[in-house]
Amino acid sequence: MSKLLKPIMDASSKLASKGWCQECSGNISMVVEDPIEIWDLEPFLFETGQFLPQLEGKTILFTRSGSKIEDISNTPEDNLGLYIAARGGRSLSLLWGEGGPTSEWLSHLLIYAHNGGKVKAIVHAHMDEVEKLQSELMDLAPDLPDWVGWVPNLPAGSLDLAQATVQEIHRYDIMFWHGHGIIAPGKDLEDCLSRLERFSDWVSSFLEPE
Repeated sequence: MSKLLKPIMDASSKLASKGWCQECSGNISMVVEDPIEIWDLEPFLFETGQFLPQLEGKTILFTRSGSKIEDISNTPEDNLGLYIAARGGRSLSLLWGEGGPTSEWLSHLLIYAHNGGKVKAIVHAHMDEVEKLQSELMDLAPDLPDWVGWVPNLPAGSLDLAQATVQEIHRYDIMFWHGHGIIAPGKDLEDCLSRLERFSDWVSSFLEPE
């Protein structure tokens, strides 16, 4: 498991060091490409309620609901879950870890299902600079850089938020969720972090006095 967990542990350490996912804010997932031994499944079975046949048999590592990004590197077994999608994506069976996935699992699953296999990792971050500039950035929403998408204020974890995101995310490097941080898809977690870094740099330049 150590080799499998290393990318998400490294990414979580970087996110924590930058203060982009404080306390229980933010979440991470990644598609596991390496063959996984199918252990005896835990009794935990998570019903997604979505028909996502593109995900059938896919193994995905999620931060679990209520986890803290800064705790992942020290106690991954308490903060992560490894799931396999079954029944046409209608359910996730827990292979390793604890409990249910992040509350934003719908957005993660829909992005994976509707991007032709190009997205292999997702990070949802709550950057301090974005939180502080929320109102200013909302005023600028129509004029955001052409690589930044924008999703209106929709309930966190909702199907509406997931659907609004997946309809547009293929056009952008990241999506700015009104009132709810940033979501960055990528070919791997390093790609996700690079996209977040680019956005952070843009916000910093926006703050610089003329």
